[in-house]
Amino acid sequence: HGLNGSDFWGFDMGWNEDVMVGGRYHNGNTAIHENYAGRFLRMGGGEAATGYVNPGNPRRTYYSDIGGYVIPTAFDRHANYFSVGKWPNESYYLMEYSEMAWDPRCYTTVWIGSGNTVWRSMNNGASYDSIFASPDTVAAMEHIEISRSNPDVIYVTERSNARGDGAIWRSSDAGNNWSKLSNPPATTGRDRRVSNIAVSGTDPNVLWVAYRNAATGRTIFKTTDGGQTWTNLTTAIMQDFNISDIT
Repeated sequence: HGLNGSDFWGFDMGWNEDVMVGGRYHNGNTAIHENYAGRFLRMGGGEAATGYVNPGNPRRTYYSDIGGYVIPTAFDRHANYFSVGKWPNESYYLMEYSEMAWDPRCYTTVWIGSGNTVWRSMNNGASYDSIFASPDTVAAMEHIEISRSNPDVIYVTERSNARGDGAIWRSSDAGNNWSKLSNPPATTGRDRRVSNIAVSGTDPNVLWVAYRNAATGRTIFKTTDGGQTWTNLTTAIMQDFNISDIT
């Protein structure tokens, strides 16, 4: 009946063309394109929590266990391999991962969190430069938000299992300098350890943060001044929720 089902450890989607890629449970990586008439390409690999799509060139796809591939426009043609220099932190756990975040001004520029470091590539991921390392050497740099209204403003979350805490970092000058944001009021390290963020599309100083396993009443916060102060948006309906994402 035209329905397909699979469990994905990780996935991503394009938007200039209908593309979806991801790492499947026990079935390797796959890719689907609007021209494939509902069929999926078997890309190979194991079951990594992976799969990334370049939004400016949506057939340019990335998989941490097999490399990069430009998928074909037709199902019966070959995908073309290209090398990738580094991969973001990946995980099977909700919100405990990084991503490939493309600069909205130039889709050959991509940012990732790998280890405790924020990295930037200027050549589609072929090679990377270290931009900023957390003082916590065992932390993981994870979710990256680049402001579309001012792409020089970048936010990154940090998770530290060793400290049992998390943080949000901000750069206002395209990654040259970074500062740690204030903690939302009344939150503990346990609340902040696992988080995700979303930045406004029209104001680089407006940011939301969601905590996966926060205590009652401390789930979602909003700042309108770039992280200097925060407003608690948690409502009663959220009290028993474990947050898995925010966009």
